[in-house]
Amino acid sequence: MKTKTPLAIVAVILFACLAYAQSVPPRPSRYDENAGPPSRDINIQSITVNYGGVNRNVFFYLPSTYQTGTAVPLVFAFHGTTGNAAVMYASAKGIPQKAEAEGFIAVFPNGLPLPNGGNGFQWMDEINVPYVGFLIDQLQARFTIDARRIYLIGFSGGSQLCQRVASDPTQSKRIAAIGTVAGSAGYQPGAGQPFIITDPNASGQAQAMSAFMVQGALDPVNPINGGPNLDGFVQLSFADKINFWTKFINANLTEPIVVTQAPTNATATKYSNAQTRLTLIGLVDPLLAHAWPRWDVTTAIWDFFKSVPTR
Repeated sequence: MKTKTPLAIVAVILFACLAYAQSVPPRPSRYDENAGPPSRDINIQSITVNYGGVNRNVFFYLPSTYQTGTAVPLVFAFHGTTGNAAVMYASAKGIPQKAEAEGFIAVFPNGLPLPNGGNGFQWMDEINVPYVGFLIDQLQARFTIDARRIYLIGFSGGSQLCQRVASDPTQSKRIAAIGTVAGSAGYQPGAGQPFIITDPNASGQAQAMSAFMVQGALDPVNPINGGPNLDGFVQLSFADKINFWTKFINANLTEPIVVTQAPTNATATKYSNAQTRLTLIGLVDPLLAHAWPRWDVTTAIWDFFKSVPTR
């Protein structure tokens, strides 16, 4: 004969389970959990280009104020590994909306297909560095671009691409500043393979530029202190990335600052060169995992771009 559990006991058990679930922090996501669906009222256009014998899709947002003959800034937004362009033009990030409000052209390229298949893309191949220059040429042929105001934004693997383009002697000359979320200053292509460091100072020929870098303290893919990540691949620390860049811009001033869009518990430091006005902002969000922040980092990065020297 089955006995019935009193409702009071059931209620206590459910309450205890709920309290436990709320007390245990969620496991950080390996991917960008703050993508969200594309906005239906945003007119995202696309073109297909052929580079290196591969057809690649490039999506872009053209602000309604654009007029041929009037030069406007150009902002690239690079998705993370296994992501795609739609992740970057999703409403949650607000990049097309910012492009409309500020009058710049926002570009969302897809990387190369993942080697093991799937629907995502990646930026690991070295061909992607000159590919960015190729895209700049293609867009300049179509639109009136302010060549002194070309910017890069990237998440995770797209962040690494930003750093690699900025470190390239040829491509760095065309970029005014970068903004990155997550992403190490280098990468390990595969298990057992050597770590490839992306130091913008290495060639001695890359042209310095400003940068806004965001790091999550709970990021398991690009750990803030470096070392093996959740996949067992070695990463450099956020401090290493900052040190590379302060040397790159020859920073001689350091001061803590407040980024108004960021949470109050975030810490931000400004490194700058008093003579050239080149600037680095390094921001640590203590509760951020491997995801695009839920605070308005897009506005923070764009306001930063507007404040630093053009190319």
